[in-house]
Amino acid sequence: MPGTQRSAHPLRPALGEVALAVASLALAELAFGLLAGAWPGSDTTRDGIAWLYLGVLRTAAAATVYRLLAGALDAGHAGTAPGPVAPPARAVAIGLASGAAAIAGSFAIGVLLETVGAAPEEQQAILRLVARLRAEGSWATHAAFVTAACLLAPWVEEWFFRGLLFRRVAASASVPAAYAVSALGFAAIHGNPSGLVIYAWLGLCFAWAVARTGRTGPAVLAHAVNNAAVVTLLYLGLAPGAQP
Repeated sequence: MPGTQRSAHPLRPALGEVALAVASLALAELAFGLLAGAWPGSDTTRDGIAWLYLGVLRTAAAATVYRLLAGALDAGHAGTAPGPVAPPARAVAIGLASGAAAIAGSFAIGVLLETVGAAPEEQQAILRLVARLRAEGSWATHAAFVTAACLLAPWVEEWFFRGLLFRRVAASASVPAAYAVSALGFAAIHGNPSGLVIYAWLGLCFAWAVARTGRTGPAVLAHAVNNAAVVTLLYLGLAPGAQP
């Protein structure tokens, strides 16, 4: 990539970016815990809407800290686009294709894991939240959940993992390292061991959208499409681990 220099030992800058990302997430997690604890009487339990929104804010805070730390270390020289910037129509098409691949691949991986006795399940907190919404939720809480799951979470997670981490590792180390680091980090942050392989697959699909377009927007679109499909299954009681 023009304007960037890759290390003769590409593992070093990749590990450096991982360290920055982990430090940023840790600081945001600390702030998240303090904020949740200082919000008396609010629905901040792990099956509440407020918990979901605080999680979105946590990721946004982590991305902001990561960007500030990285900028202070390299004055913004790393993290350029991984390739030529695609025109808008092509970017949208690739984003939709990435979302379709994410959904199809997740289904195939889920079937494969189930055949070997390691069936994945959705995050328990999300299952509990959707169960509550289906039983007693108002239109406002349903709208709040869908907005967070299908719009806000894709935006902040793609900003962190593809807009920052993927681009920076691709610029300073290598594109394969960027795929691996951003996908594994994305999988780990969800805290769902049974779905680790599926989350890693999603991370690879979303990174592909960035690599093919030079834009973060297509990854956000792909992520939103995937999450919309998952939310639909959750409401229908068809998601892994959900009660119909």
